[in-house]
Formats: sequence, C-alpha cells, structure tokens
Amino acid sequence: MSLWRPAAMAVLLGLIFIALQYPIMQAAARLIGASEAVTGHAETYFYIRIWGAPFALPGYVIIGWLMGISRVKLSLMIQMLMNALNMLLSIEDTLAANAILWQIQYVMAYLFDGFANASSIIVGRVVGGQNVILCKRAFSLSAQWGCITAIALALGLCQFGRPVLSVFTTIEEAKDIASAYIVWMAAFPFVGYWGLQLEGIFSGATKAYLTEIVR
Repeated sequence: MSLWRPAAMAVLLGLIFIALQYPIMQAAARLIGASEAVTGHAETYFYIRIWGAPFALPGYVIIGWLMGISRVKLSLMIQMLMNALNMLLSIEDTLAANAILWQIQYVMAYLFDGFANASSIIVGRVVGGQNVILCKRAFSLSAQWGCITAIALALGLCQFGRPVLSVFTTIEEAKDIASAYIVWMAAFPFVGYWGLQLEGIFSGATKAYLTEIVR
C-alpha cells in the first residue's frame, strides 16, 4: 500500500493536470508575463509535456519508495537510465534543449535538497527532546538560506544564462532554443525551494508536531 496508493494518486493527479491544462497554462502565462514569442514556445512545450504527467509523477513515487526501503542503488540506476534515454533522444535540437533545461533544473533541485537534508537531520534530533526553539531555528535558517540561494540562482541564470548553457552543449541551435525558456528556469528556484525545504522538515518531524511549532 505504501507504493500503490501514492502511485495511484500520482496517476490521478497527472490526469487532473491534463484535464486542466488550458487554465493552468493561461494562469502561468499571466504570472510570468513573458513576451509573445517566449509564451508561444512555452505553450508548445507545455502542451506536449503535460501528457507525460501521468507517467512522470508515478516515476518520482517509485524512486522515493525505493529510497524509503533502502534500495538506493536501484533508484540511482533508474535515474541513470532515464538520463541516458534523454541523451539518446536528444539528437533533434528541441529535444537537446529540453534535456539541457532538465539538467539545469536537477542541479538546482539537488542544491536545495542539501538544505532539506540538513533540516531533516536537525529536526529529527530535536523532536525527541521537544526542543521547540532549536526546531524553529532550523526552520527559519533553512528558509532564509533557501531564499538567498533562490535569488542568487535566478539572478545568475538571467545574467549568465548563455554561458551556463554553453557548459552543457556546443550546439548553437540547441542553445538558441533553450535560451527562450531560461526565464522558466530562473523562476523555478522560488517555487522549488519551499517544497524541498518543507520535505526535509516534515521528514524529520511528524506533521502534528511541526504544525504546533510553526504556528
């Protein structure tokens, strides 16, 4: 049940995303406020990628489940296989640009995951002793440093987006396509770090205990 229930929920959530794809895209376009050219490319990408949601989300569930039962090597092999497939399928320029953007997103996610792991360890240690002050401190510091890191990453991508893309490929066509979406990569840190930070906090303490701490 620890695997099938969240996997079923992930599939259902993916289907809901597909059903609501138009209002989601329109809301995102208004929120970002990008140019018509960027918005047009983003819509094309979104309306293609959204159909993979019922498959991508259960994939994350499986990886999390494998890590939870201490099958870390198998979860690593699955992620390596996925990245290898991305490389093999990234021969046409659009797919290559997509793979580059995914790698940039993964690098940022792994960086924020470091804050999550640190928060999880600290919160886990203080739960037994009911050290409310130290738990609040861990929450506050992880939020502050996560926000600072998000700002630094966003500014870095906006300022040095092209050189960053050059680290991943020398194909100018792929870099041109990826550059049109770099604004989405710059927005990701502000959205992603909250989820990863809270993941670390909740994994170190029960939900009820954390609710009392952050009130």
